Amino acid sequence: MNVLVVTTIRLCTRILLAVCSFCFLSCNSIGTQSFSKKNAAIIYSSSTGMKLQLIEPGTFRMGAPVNEFQSDTNEHPQHLVSLTTPYYIGVYEVTQDEFIQTMGFNPSTKKGNSRLPVETLSWFDVIAFCNTLSTKDGLDSCYIITNIKKEDGHIVAADVVWQQEANGYRLPTEAEWEYACRAGTTTPFPFGKQIGTNQANYYGTVSYMESDGSEQVRDETKGITREGSLPVDSLVANNWGLFHIVGNVFEWVWDYYGQYSSDNQTNPTGPAFGTERVRRSGAYTSPGYHMRSSLRHGIPPGFALFHMGFRVAKSCTH
Repeated sequence: MNVLVVTTIRLCTRILLAVCSFCFLSCNSIGTQSFSKKNAAIIYSSSTGMKLQLIEPGTFRMGAPVNEFQSDTNEHPQHLVSLTTPYYIGVYEVTQDEFIQTMGFNPSTKKGNSRLPVETLSWFDVIAFCNTLSTKDGLDSCYIITNIKKEDGHIVAADVVWQQEANGYRLPTEAEWEYACRAGTTTPFPFGKQIGTNQANYYGTVSYMESDGSEQVRDETKGITREGSLPVDSLVANNWGLFHIVGNVFEWVWDYYGQYSSDNQTNPTGPAFGTERVRRSGAYTSPGYHMRSSLRHGIPPGFALFHMGFRVAKSCTH
């Protein structure tokens, strides 16, 4: 009888573990690994090994409070955003090695380490990369690209339509990017009220406290200034395991640039039209306040700047 009870318990445990493992795989994709902690999952690109983290749905306040030190008017008003479906986002910025494997060349200004982030890319260059990687991995392209114009090896103009039902790689929306950057925090930085060069790669000789004497808690010490970008897996990750989500290189996102509304939003994808696309994150050339989670700039999408990179996203499809 005791042997029978033990055997039954073991069988039930195995069934329960199998059911739990199935539940953890909330998205079907190539190379998925499941983790019971926080119901998280990781997927890998089959052609490059690029690593993406599952981000669960949620609601957050996007933008900066009006009294946030060194925030800009384009970060106001802070507004409530709900993301109702899970998605994947790159654990790291796309590397030069991954770009070479996919596109066959390296446009970067700073080279010498295959784990450095790829940079000197126009927004259109990034869109083309996403489609090419999707094709290599046997996925549907997210973008229809027509009327392409190139100059000096970069795509400087094109018509782009996002096929939102596609299962391939894409840029994160601005809301997806900030939600993943904040990783549950409400402070100016994804690491808290202060920032240091041990957490992010920025121009450390300009600290967060220099241009204002307000009472808000600030970084009172200057850090180091590095001469360029760092390997994408260096320094520390945010609460959701994303590295260099601020600093190192600026990151292109999908949205046209525009002023925020105070209205609550659900799954926003930005303005329908515009002349500039949004960049996020700050870079190694940036002062400390550029490391804030809400920082945003509008940049002409044909510009391929030496400190501009990106990380990919992927919709969670069944």
